[in-house]
Amino acid sequence: MLKSRKGAYDGRGNTVLRETTPDAISRALADLGIREDDLQNEALYAEGWIDFHSEVGVMVVRSVTGETRAYPATTAIQTDSICRVVLVPARNVPARIRHKCEEVAMRAVDSLGDGATGMFGVELFLVNRDGGDLDVLLNEVAPRPHNTGHYTQDACATSQFENHLRAVCGLPLGDTNLIVGAAASEYNTMNEVDVITFRLYVCVHLQTNSFLHRMMDGFSTISRKRVMSK
Repeated sequence: MLKSRKGAYDGRGNTVLRETTPDAISRALADLGIREDDLQNEALYAEGWIDFHSEVGVMVVRSVTGETRAYPATTAIQTDSICRVVLVPARNVPARIRHKCEEVAMRAVDSLGDGATGMFGVELFLVNRDGGDLDVLLNEVAPRPHNTGHYTQDACATSQFENHLRAVCGLPLGDTNLIVGAAASEYNTMNEVDVITFRLYVCVHLQTNSFLHRMMDGFSTISRKRVMSK
């Protein structure tokens, strides 16, 4: 997998290199919009192909005092490289692997040093290993409240937004545990206004333990994300 070092997000700036022939390399660079001259400036990097099982997201909060806590590991389901659904606790993942994901996520944030403060969205890949076991790979750390943490608004004792403020103000961090058995969130419509979206609105309002949040993404859009938790 070839990835651009700059301007890449939500699957953009990535392309698969299946062979190392000159033609294949030229096509891959064209897909990324990178010229061969740019390679002298380390414009991209390469990652090995993995036996992918699932993507896990872990929200981590780190205070100015150094206190660090993790929210429960989630399963992040992507469609066309856009996060569509977040399930918590992570589905079809053994408890020991979920806890390992949370530990890896906290260590990753702590490794950023004293300036690392606030909420961090940590994305990890679970990889199939021989014998049916799973391994954990760190993929990305986003230094901000994150879409894989929107469920915390209604499903956790303290939301990611409150804990972000607590962290940067030096207040004691809030409880990151679930207050429900499980939750689902993040139907990302990306400005779609269709029958499915309308049915989603109706279904959410008919449930006593579901909540609808419309998140605006600028003046020119209708609505980027609608989030529900239960």
